[in-house]
Amino acid sequence: MAVVEYRRPRRQSAPDPLSLSSIKWPDSDPTLSSILLNSYTDVVLAEHRKWPHHPFSALVDPSGKIYARGSQDMKCNGLQYLEAIRRLKASGFKQTRTVYLSFVPDEEIGGHDGAEKFAESDIFKALNVGIVLDEGLASPSEHYRAFYAERCPWWLIIKATGAPGHGAKLYDNTAMENILKSIESVRRFRASQFDLVKAGLKAEGEVVSVNMAFLKAGTPCPTGSIGLLFSSNRLRFLVLLLGSFLIVRFVFFFFAQFILLSN
Repeated sequence: MAVVEYRRPRRQSAPDPLSLSSIKWPDSDPTLSSILLNSYTDVVLAEHRKWPHHPFSALVDPSGKIYARGSQDMKCNGLQYLEAIRRLKASGFKQTRTVYLSFVPDEEIGGHDGAEKFAESDIFKALNVGIVLDEGLASPSEHYRAFYAERCPWWLIIKATGAPGHGAKLYDNTAMENILKSIESVRRFRASQFDLVKAGLKAEGEVVSVNMAFLKAGTPCPTGSIGLLFSSNRLRFLVLLLGSFLIVRFVFFFFAQFILLSN
């Protein structure tokens, strides 16, 4: 038997009730709705040995390339916001709408203590935001692409149970057999989505991406895991499903069924 659980990414610490940085560029017409340019400051882990330079040294090579974890994801966007405003102000440009810049601290782990609390706060409501520009995809050319939707994550843990026993014997209905059925179901759907991208029929943002991020099995003991004994319910893996906007709909895949939520 396999059981599916919905999980939020675990917080690493307990930050302040509202922890972010913001900058305001005032306008000439305060009656108009404002523009919010959002980015984030946190980054994911880096495998130091696989980097040509230390990932947190922010080394700039002779050609101008910056080697740093998070330089694209997404320090470059925040830098572009600041540089664009600097150049516009230097040229004497006078905008009619107020522009706000926000830098949130926890996008990589779900944004629950950053953007989520910010969007629910009275501070955000007072900004009278009309449009938000956030992270998109890296562009290989000099063109900057604007996207009109956000991909939404689902963190799922699938736990399989089955007959326990000794590793030297064969048993029917083991946890391994049961989890493989779920893995194969997810793999087939993943392949169908990937085929659409490979064929050029869909862009990456128009399909549902599914990836197995974590696998855990075995019978735990104080010194690690018992190699010759397999458990009845310790096999599980974490799957990240990213729904995508299709025109005005969220599309989420949940094994055999599709759920369509219209705006």
